[in-house]
Amino acid sequence: MKTFIAIVFALLIGFGAFVFYASYSEGVRSGVLMKISKRGYIFKTHEGQLNIGGFDQTNDVGVSNVWEFSVTDELVLEQLEDAMDHSQRVKLYYKEKYIKLPWRGDTKYFVYDVETLGQY
Repeated sequence: MKTFIAIVFALLIGFGAFVFYASYSEGVRSGVLMKISKRGYIFKTHEGQLNIGGFDQTNDVGVSNVWEFSVTDELVLEQLEDAMDHSQRVKLYYKEKYIKLPWRGDTKYFVYDVETLGQY
């Protein structure tokens, strides 16, 4: 019985570590920052919105040109705020997680690096 409990406990720990650290995908998006805010009722997280530009050519389907993301790194947050202050376009490098965890952010997309592209 103790062996069974130890195996179940190890599997739960392994699954938790996988969900916390593993990424489903990685990518890059560029555009103009619209908003950065600190949100949450219990867990305060930094969330942002990026206008990726473009427009919808059809009337039937609404396509959102706003991409929402979360930020956990304070240095990245400072870079984003600086880019907003100077009205610069940015390229955001992000990792998409398998699930969103409420203490990490409101989205599954976590920005880990910022590159400024100049003024818009």
